[in-house]
Amino acid sequence: MSVANVIKNVISKQSSGFDLHVYRIFAVVLNCQILKFAEKSLFATIIHLKFSTSLIYIITLFLHRFVVATGQKHGETMERTFVMIKPDGVQRGLIGKVVSRLEERGLKIIAMKIMMITREQAEKQYRDHKGEDYYEPLLDFMTSSPVVAMVVEGREAIKQVRLLIGEKDPLTADPGTVRFDFAQGIRMNIVHSSDKKESAEFEIGIYFKEHEMLNYKLDVHRWIFVD
Repeated sequence: MSVANVIKNVISKQSSGFDLHVYRIFAVVLNCQILKFAEKSLFATIIHLKFSTSLIYIITLFLHRFVVATGQKHGETMERTFVMIKPDGVQRGLIGKVVSRLEERGLKIIAMKIMMITREQAEKQYRDHKGEDYYEPLLDFMTSSPVVAMVVEGREAIKQVRLLIGEKDPLTADPGTVRFDFAQGIRMNIVHSSDKKESAEFEIGIYFKEHEMLNYKLDVHRWIFVD
C-alpha cells in the first residue's frame, strides 16, 4: 500500500471529521520531488507513532509551507512582461528576428497577436508621456501600421528583455542588442518592453485578457535551468 493510502487510512480512523483538505496537502507533499525521501522517513515515523490528528495537521501545514517556500526558491523570480514589436519592426520584416532573440534566450511566449492598435490603446500605453511635444507624433506612429503584442514569461523576464533589446537610443545601446543591431532612432527603435512589474501588468491588461495567456510547460527549460 502506498504511503498516501496509509496516511488516508490513519486519518479516517483517527477522526471521521478530519478536514480532507489536510489529505490534499499530504498528496501535494508526496508528489513533490524534493520530499520523496520523506516516504521512508518522516511520514513513516508519523504513522508508526500514531500522532494525534491535531499534531498531524500541524506537521502537514508546516511541510506544506516548506514545500511552497522551497519550490519558490528559484521560481519566485518568474514573472511576465509585455513586449511589442512596433510598426517599423513589422514593416521591416523583423518579427521573426525579435521573436528568435526571445526564444533563444530561453524566454517563453505565452500570448502573441498581430494587430492594429487603436488610438485609445496607444493613449493608455503612453499615458505617462502625455503633454510632451513628441506625444501626438508617437501616437500617430504607433497606430499607423500593425504591431505584434506579446506576453513573455521567464525568470526576471522584465530585466532579461530590457537587456536583450538595449537602451532606448540605439546609438547608445550595446552591440548585439535588438535596438543596436536594427535601429538608428529613438521613436523607430523596433520594439517596446515594460520597464517594471507594475508597467507590465498594466500594459498586458491593455492588450490581453487572462484567458488569452497560456499556461504550458516549455520542455527546453530542463536544458536551461539546472537548479
